[in-house]
Amino acid sequence: YPKIEADGDNAAKEVTNATTSFTVEANQEEELNYMKSDLMWVGKTAVARTTEDVELEFHHLMAKMTVSVTAKEGVLVKSISLMNVIREVAITELSASQYQLGDLATVSDAEQKTIMLASTEETTVNNSLSGSALFPGQTISGNFIKVETNFGDAYFSVTDKEFVKGSEYSADLVVKRQDIGYVSSIADWENNGG
Repeated sequence: YPKIEADGDNAAKEVTNATTSFTVEANQEEELNYMKSDLMWVGKTAVARTTEDVELEFHHLMAKMTVSVTAKEGVLVKSISLMNVIREVAITELSASQYQLGDLATVSDAEQKTIMLASTEETTVNNSLSGSALFPGQTISGNFIKVETNFGDAYFSVTDKEFVKGSEYSADLVVKRQDIGYVSSIADWENNGG
């Protein structure tokens, strides 16, 4: 998950017992915002005083989505974003032994459900672009990945796709120009045994 080196600085949002919700950043192409969105929990109880190191096991409480897009046939990829993602989740319990996430926020504004993964000012066609985002675990239906190109936007949709906290997901997409043409009818495939 982290985009930093082992000895690097960490950015964090403070989460305390008084915190009732956590919201991931909308623009995660900025590394600092990505790191602020990586909600992690570690709990260790009954630790005796010691001068020795105490091993802690951290757990990611967000899902991670990485999208890589390759453009072909004169297409220029300008940006990648996620859509229909609820960015805020309730925190119902915070203690040394338990960190429980609650319900997702209720959001109707589409702009509040978008996360920017990557963008470029590049003008060379047939480019590649990739980025990652963190968000609360949830089930998503509808347009999910938006790729902005020099010919308009391309969308990748999902149907009842469950994104589980602590899990990583990836999509490798190729975007190219292609005429769709005219479709007069769509029929079931008939299997003739051959």
